[in-house]
Amino acid sequence: MSLIGYAFRVRRAVKVFLARCPSFYAYDDKQTALARRQLMRIQENVLKDTPIHWPQVGEMDETMAMDLLEKSLIDQALLAKNGAIADLLQKLTYLPFAIVQAAAYINENEITLAEYAALLDDTE
Repeated sequence: MSLIGYAFRVRRAVKVFLARCPSFYAYDDKQTALARRQLMRIQENVLKDTPIHWPQVGEMDETMAMDLLEKSLIDQALLAKNGAIADLLQKLTYLPFAIVQAAAYINENEITLAEYAALLDDTE
């Protein structure tokens, strides 16, 4: 089951719990403790029925990483400087999540690839 499917299943279980236990928002310590225990049981049941398999994501090759960066950037003019692209991708070690996160930051803050690479250098 995917992580999204798991999230929907937990959400549905919580809704069922809240419908069956109107005292969830009660201020009485006994009722609150009971509600917490019941919620923990529901969560344990969902978790034991739903094994989570995290995908293994490794490095991409340079071509794949450039394609991902190109698709993620709004301002395509930033891709004109190949030296800045290669430098940035090398600093991000060709990891897909790092590339997408960097592109999101570049898009949001409207900075160049070289400026983002300089930010990376400052944090190291």
